[in-house]
Amino acid sequence: MEKELPFKKRTLFPYLIAILMFLSVGVFLFAGCGAGGRGGPTSLLPSTTTPSVSPAITSTISLSAASTGAGSFSPNGLYFYASTSNGVDVINTVTGSLVTTLTVSGTPHGPVTFSGPSDIYVQTTASDIYAIDPLTNTIGAPSSTTAVAGLFPSNKHTDGGYTIWGWANKLSILDLPSLTVSKTINPIDSSMAYPKDPGEWTAVNPIYPYGYISLRGSGNVFIVDLNPSDATYGTVVKTIPIMVSGVQTYGPCDATVSGNGKYLYTPIFGATGFGEPTVSPGYVLVIDVNPNSSRYGTIIQQVDAPSGFTTIMATLSPSNQYLAIEGSGGELYYTVNPSTGLITNPTSPYEFTSLAGANTDEFTPGSNRDFVMIGSNVDVVTMVP
Repeated sequence: MEKELPFKKRTLFPYLIAILMFLSVGVFLFAGCGAGGRGGPTSLLPSTTTPSVSPAITSTISLSAASTGAGSFSPNGLYFYASTSNGVDVINTVTGSLVTTLTVSGTPHGPVTFSGPSDIYVQTTASDIYAIDPLTNTIGAPSSTTAVAGLFPSNKHTDGGYTIWGWANKLSILDLPSLTVSKTINPIDSSMAYPKDPGEWTAVNPIYPYGYISLRGSGNVFIVDLNPSDATYGTVVKTIPIMVSGVQTYGPCDATVSGNGKYLYTPIFGATGFGEPTVSPGYVLVIDVNPNSSRYGTIIQQVDAPSGFTTIMATLSPSNQYLAIEGSGGELYYTVNPSTGLITNPTSPYEFTSLAGANTDEFTPGSNRDFVMIGSNVDVVTMVP
């Protein structure tokens, strides 16, 4: 039996004082840091917890003309650059007002608006690429880069000074800001199952030097080495068969990568008239793309979309907590556990049928607001706790 230590009455007061001081400091820290207290905002850095949230449309911003399906933010999130049939609309994200419309040759070409390390870029139907200075919202002279004309770029994670640009079974690595093509893969898949389907979407990993290609007519996602120092630079280093319920499936569409570089999210799209098998309902797959993981290149979760909802595009919030899926039935919002990468509400996403017909959406840097371009408007969906 242990011997009790002597505890004299006269020592009690200093202990009580110490305990009260500790509790006071703890309450102060909790109120001021990361907990959304009066002392400071809630952190939007990648979290390790799954949020409880109810998304809501909190405002609608009018564009100068109909959207052509592209949008990117300035690095600080203050401005949103929306491609329209009238040019590029610059929107102040704080006031929700249209600041100016930048004129370009032709019209902005589909979703070809992307953020560079310091500039915003837009390609037009005239095969010109313009650089926009987000500090002054002025546009430079066009640069003709026909090597990537008609292809779709990855519009995020370009801090490495490059992006990848793909369409119709072809991929180009575009150096920024020189706008020169350093490498081309053509074709990506020489035995593509449905070669008439040109659909191809790309993503760049923010941590590891790899890019990803969702090649719809192939039934595969491809990983490309983007490290110029590697002997395998600009080549496919891994092929991931897209499996739904154990069967390789046509239709990987978009691709979006988590901020920690570990997880890739890709929706599976239905048939588009090229003779492919119909995939219904739509699906969302979560793929482990951490090169240090024992599960590297494997599908770790399959999520079935609601009945009748065709999954087309995917966008992940900067906090890695919210996944927006654009589709034929509107907009779906899933919650995500950033640590595991898994979708935590797979059978009960938040569904906005009023956003049916949206052609693109992007989350604001440093904020959990999603800018959804639909028709001649931008609907702002806020993740409300």
